[in-house]
Parts: sequence; structure tokens; C-alpha cells
Amino acid sequence: MRFIKDKERVIVYVNSREDARILASELGCESFYSDLGSIEEKEQVTARWRDGVHRVIVATSAFGAGVDYAYVRVVVHLDMPRDAINFSQEVGRAGRDGYGGHSLVLLPSRYTPVSDETWERQRFSIPVSERVMQRYVGENRCLWATLSRFVDGPDQMQYCVADLECSVCLDRGFFRVGQEVDDTRYWDGLPSTRETEDEEDDREEESEEESEGESEAEEVVARRGALEAGS
Repeated sequence: MRFIKDKERVIVYVNSREDARILASELGCESFYSDLGSIEEKEQVTARWRDGVHRVIVATSAFGAGVDYAYVRVVVHLDMPRDAINFSQEVGRAGRDGYGGHSLVLLPSRYTPVSDETWERQRFSIPVSERVMQRYVGENRCLWATLSRFVDGPDQMQYCVADLECSVCLDRGFFRVGQEVDDTRYWDGLPSTRETEDEEDDREEESEEESEGESEAEEVVARRGALEAGS
């Protein structure tokens, strides 16, 4: 962690207290989990991390409530995060000082992405927050958009921009709103609300054609009515 300087800190999240204890021992730092000890003992562990005795802490999702340190520079999730609710809160602890941060999700070699068939079959049996994480670590156009769609909703979802760039956008470039189709298979079954310019033009043309067709039909009916009245 040589790149972590001065007041900057790192949080490594794991899914179990046993993993927290083992990894903390290997890294030479402290761990934090729900039954670590008394409130005072937990506060002491947090204080030592905040004060820089150890710049890294390994924790379960229990490390969060009441933790407000502005200089968290890196948040690592070791293994698949269990749900998007905790995940969004945990990654949100990075870069609160205004200088940004990094979020890393490290999956084990044994991890297998959910197939399309399983994805559809589990639509109503797996909690939405878990399905969000399955899509986040699976195939998607933008990691930030995937998380934003869950947090902000389909109509307010946001994609990466210049100061916020995910690994997908680093590889493929920023999503071009109005020029590109987002073909991500989202958990809500709805298509992306962002239309390309061509799609929007086609939709407007279809609407105009429908309106013209209705107007012509009304004109024919009116003429027919006039002819019948004249006879």
C-alpha cells in the first residue's frame, strides 16, 4: 500500500468474520466485525485505523454505521458482494474529501457468472439487491449506470463521466448518450430509457405518420358525410 499517503485509508470488505480475521493477520492490520467486542473496543479499533496506526482495515459490512472518515481512498471487496444496498453504501465511503477514490471487486477464480437462462429463471426467487450485484459483476455497459439504476431509478440513472470512470468505460470508452444503445439486461426487465438519436427520430416519424394517417381518415369520413348529406 505504498501509494496510500498521509491521511489516506483503505477498507477491505469480506463476507465473514473468519475471513476478516485471517486476512487481517496476513496483512498485519486489524479487523472489524459485529461481535468483535464491546462498543469501546470497536471504537478503539476504528480510532487506530483513523489515526494511521494501520492504514488498512479488513471488515465485514458491520464496519459502516457511524464511520465517517473523509480520506478513504480505496474500498476493496474481496469475493462477491452480497447485496447492492450494502455495496453502494460501502463504496460511497471512498473519496469524500473531494479527491476521488477507487473501488475494486476481486472475485475468486472459482466464480462463475450467472447464465442468461439462470438469470431469467431466478427473476422472482432472488432478491433484487442480489440480482443487481450479479449484473454488476457480469456483462454490462457501465458499472456506474448499473448501480445508479438501482439507487436512482431507471429514469434518473447516470453513466460514467470524465471524473468518474469504471473499468468497462476505461476499456470501451464513455457511453454516448443519444448515440449508443445500452443493451445491458437489467433486473427490472425494462429497456434502457436512453434512446439513440436515430431511435428518437424513428419514434417521432412513426408518431407523425400515425397522426397524418388519422387526419386523412377523418378527412375521408368528413367527405363521405358531406356527400351523403348532399344526396
